[in-house]
Amino acid sequence: MPLPMLARGERPVVHLKVNAYKLSLDLSDFDPHIRARIRDLVDEVGRGEREQCKLLRHDLGEVSCILRVHNLTLTIYRNSFLNVSGCKDINKAARVIANFLRTSDVVGLRKRVKVDNIHTSGRLENVKDLIDLQSVADCLLREQERVVSYVRYAPDIFPSLFARTSQFGSFQLFASGSIVVLGIKDLAKLNACRRWLQSFFHRCQRQGKLHFNGQ
Repeated sequence: MPLPMLARGERPVVHLKVNAYKLSLDLSDFDPHIRARIRDLVDEVGRGEREQCKLLRHDLGEVSCILRVHNLTLTIYRNSFLNVSGCKDINKAARVIANFLRTSDVVGLRKRVKVDNIHTSGRLENVKDLIDLQSVADCLLREQERVVSYVRYAPDIFPSLFARTSQFGSFQLFASGSIVVLGIKDLAKLNACRRWLQSFFHRCQRQGKLHFNGQ
């Protein structure tokens, strides 16, 4: 497999973007009496009495129901725990949830919302050809004492390289240069992850593991 080719003097640049947030909220912590109200709220959705709300699934073991509310998917558990997926804006999501719960305390609800994961994707820019993932894996193995705790590249099982770090979550790298970042819960750490990835690829370049036009 050919190594990635860049123009003379260029360096690999890592760009990451947030696709969505996965959120959670303990509704009983927000409102001790919420459990008694949830069924009434869900019944309203089931009867079509709530705009932009749709009941997707109901009574699934530990899951009380799964709802589509505006552009969010809400999973409500019987213990009043709420998971939210499909969120692009946490503050907007808090307002949507507050509206669904018929509460005006948006600020109090927002303070209790926890970010469980930031779904992030991106790519290694300036790459003109396919990446030799085995060479990158070799570089990562030499990083283990610093940051990287686990590296796996098994192309017969899955096409991407997978690496887990001690500080910046995990990431997958594809031969095309596409990157998926996993397990990060705040934007500061995501930015730190991007800087570390970019620094790592620069080290690969210096070690001769990334070759460039004219070099």
